[in-house]
Amino acid sequence: RKYGWNPWMVADIAAVAIPIGHFFGRIGCFLNGCCFGRECGLPWAVRFPKIVNQEGYIVGSEPYSFQLSLSKLSGSEPYSLPVHPTQLYSALGALLTFAFLYFYLSKRSRFRGELALWYLLLYSTYRFIVEIFRADPRGGWHSLSTSQWISVGLFALAICLWGPLKKTQTIGNGQTEEET
Repeated sequence: RKYGWNPWMVADIAAVAIPIGHFFGRIGCFLNGCCFGRECGLPWAVRFPKIVNQEGYIVGSEPYSFQLSLSKLSGSEPYSLPVHPTQLYSALGALLTFAFLYFYLSKRSRFRGELALWYLLLYSTYRFIVEIFRADPRGGWHSLSTSQWISVGLFALAICLWGPLKKTQTIGNGQTEEET
């Protein structure tokens, strides 16, 4: 506001850029082996390698170490059991979100903040779904992970803000002088 920028316009710009960063972040997670999925027998399941340090101790990868701690592996196997590539599911969700926001919705946006709200709706939806397939240890409450609860909150926030923003942040013919 200090520079005369509408905060919802800035939120829309950020909402289009954030999924690209999220995409590369999740590719990094995949390469690192963190944020891994549950075991599965799907054709696109991935296996992560056993990593041994100089002293001969198994130090990773995270899926391998996790499965070893659950006695699903003996330690002699070179790779983990096949797991859902949840990092790639998230990366795909981020890429599709970017494509929808940038190539489709940015030209059709009806009010400031709409892209940001769509981002919250899409991100919270695919994050909630991807969390179902994750196996890495993380907190939770009442059978939902912390990330799923945050997703529910973000989804609800977007729904609650939709009406007020549509009414006060109109773009185009309905635009008020105050909003320009």
